[in-house]
Amino acid sequence: MVSYGESREVTDEAADARPRPPRTAPRPGCPFCLIVCGRAPATVLRAWPDALAIRPRHGGVTAGHVLVIPRVHVADVAEDPVVSAATMLRAAELAAEAGDCNVITSRGPAATQTVRHLHLHLVPRAEGDGLLLPWTAARPAER
Repeated sequence: MVSYGESREVTDEAADARPRPPRTAPRPGCPFCLIVCGRAPATVLRAWPDALAIRPRHGGVTAGHVLVIPRVHVADVAEDPVVSAATMLRAAELAAEAGDCNVITSRGPAATQTVRHLHLHLVPRAEGDGLLLPWTAARPAER
């Protein structure tokens, strides 16, 4: 397994999978870059060399909702697969502690991405919590 920041030799067949150097320059005005650089407030719940876990600014949609963001600016999950995979690894570590949960990321405005910096939502779930996802059919109220 290649960890964040390491490189490995690849064959011609795997040239498309070759890790690229991660982006390092923060993007002006990006709220997550400002948090990573310490120029904007956030409640940091966990910090790794490659990512941060923070509490959503408005508390989240369930108790324990967490955002996992890479320390480098990557606009979305498709821009840099190496950074995306490293960020998912961190979200998976938290998910292992959370129990039932959704791990969600969005790419582009039509998919509800509002901040153009990769972020994964870890949303703890409980039976009957009432949180419906866009693809979840509403259940009729019990009579």
